[in-house]
Amino acid sequence: FGIRRVQTLKHGETQTLTITTGGTTVRHFMQGAVVRFKRAHPDVNLRFLPASSSRRCFEILRLSQADLGFVTTGDPVRGINEKTIAHQRLFLLVAKSDPLARHKRVTLKDIEGIRYLGLSGTTTSHSAIEQAALERGVTLKPEVVFDDFDTAKIFVELDLGQAIVPAVQAHNFEKTGTVKAILVTDLPPISIGWAFRRWQHLPAVAHEFVELMA
Repeated sequence: FGIRRVQTLKHGETQTLTITTGGTTVRHFMQGAVVRFKRAHPDVNLRFLPASSSRRCFEILRLSQADLGFVTTGDPVRGINEKTIAHQRLFLLVAKSDPLARHKRVTLKDIEGIRYLGLSGTTTSHSAIEQAALERGVTLKPEVVFDDFDTAKIFVELDLGQAIVPAVQAHNFEKTGTVKAILVTDLPPISIGWAFRRWQHLPAVAHEFVELMA
C-alpha cells in the first residue's frame, strides 16, 4: 500500500480505497456514505472485498489487501486495531404468521425450542449469541446455517424457522411487511465499527469515508 500511494502522488494514478466487510453490509449501512463519497471523490476507485466473517476481514487487513474493514468489534486480533461506532440490540425475526409475532419482547427462555436459523460458527455474532444462551441454560441448535442475515430473512419468509438479527437489519427487514422483529431482551448488544492496521497510516480518503459513515 505504501508503494502504491507513493506512485499515486508521483504519477497521478487513480487512487483506490479498499474496504473489506460482509457481503450485505453495503446495503444495510453504507449506501448513503458511498453516494456522498463518490460525489466528493469521483476519481477515487472504491473497492469492496466481501468476507464471510469479521475474522476473515482481519486476515485480509493483515495481508494488506484492504485499507479498512467494517466488522463486529470487541474480539481484538493481534496487529489489528478497532474503532467502535455503534452498538446494536438483537431481535428475533419471525414470519408474520408465526404465533410469536404477537409478542413485542421475548427472552432466551421464551424462544428455547424454536426452529432456529443460525449464523455460521465462524462469525462473532454467532459466538456472542451462543455464549449468552449457555449462560442462561438455553440451547439454540441451528436447523439451518447461513453466512449472512439477508439469507436468514429469506428462510424466515419461507416459514422455515426463526433467526436472530441485529437492529439495523431487523428494522430494514420489517419494512418489507413480510416479517416481524421482536426484541430479545437478555441478549447483549453487538458492537460494530472499523478495523484497520494503523490509523495514522490510512490515506486521507479512508478517514473521510469513516467520517461520512459516522
